Amino acid sequence: MVLAGCSSDDGVSSEGASSGEGPVPDGEGVAEYPLTIETEYGETELEARPERIAVVGGARDLEVALSLGVSPVIVPQEADTWGYWEPYADQFEEAVVMNPWNDYSAEFSALSDIAPVVAVDLQRDNQQGWEDLTVALGEALDLPERAEKDVDDTHESVEALREAHPEFEGTAVALIVNRGADIGVELTNSAGSPAEALLSDLGFAPHPNAEEVTGENGWADISLENLGLIDADVILVGQQGGECTPEEGRTWLEGQSIYQGLTAVEGGRVIQVPEQESGTLPLSWALAYPKPVATPYAAEQLSELATEALGE
Repeated sequence: MVLAGCSSDDGVSSEGASSGEGPVPDGEGVAEYPLTIETEYGETELEARPERIAVVGGARDLEVALSLGVSPVIVPQEADTWGYWEPYADQFEEAVVMNPWNDYSAEFSALSDIAPVVAVDLQRDNQQGWEDLTVALGEALDLPERAEKDVDDTHESVEALREAHPEFEGTAVALIVNRGADIGVELTNSAGSPAEALLSDLGFAPHPNAEEVTGENGWADISLENLGLIDADVILVGQQGGECTPEEGRTWLEGQSIYQGLTAVEGGRVIQVPEQESGTLPLSWALAYPKPVATPYAAEQLSELATEALGE
């Protein structure tokens, strides 16, 4: 969810592109203001081209704004939250950090009293919601061509990796998060998950047991006795969370006889997913919610890790 602040006395024409540098890139001269934007929560009326943007939703909303070249005045997270945001650090410089508002339907009316709101229901379609929001924000900011290019570039970056790695075809990957003995293991690419979709786009085969396990947003809890369900040609392991250190979690998992009997483990095709110094796993977060900045990063990381595991 994005708040768009407009001004009619800043030298911005109500019909066409703006000039000069600022928090919002120059317009493309396509939109005509006043402009009405239809959202799933109601209509948004823009009297003039927005010149200040406040991102009051989550990271996905923020990445859409960043990808369009916007320097928001309000952001939901710090620039260094995820390593793949580093190229956009300059766009965070003047921003104030505040907790995101997540109940869009309840807050649309209240926020509309402050400034025009651009939003889509990202919960209805976890795979494609970012595309809709990119197009909607591009329309509001008179950046429709850039918005379409952002969407196309994201898909093309994944397709380029697929073409560069024909060895991925037919290979099944298990992407798991190991949280140690107290919490256990999660398979993040179960059926219908964003991770499964991206792996498929890269050419990988579906996980053989993806349909047997389910979980919120595609993250399926795997009990110790069912650990055999994670088996695949390649296993990528992220160590995170729980009541133990990553080292303790790894020792616990590798000490399980069921784990040691997995095909990928016996074949030496297990790779540890790198973490940030803070202990967070950027790849896991990037896969959880498709976004125009995170998705190319996730695709590149998956390709590098799988290539290492396959010994290519």
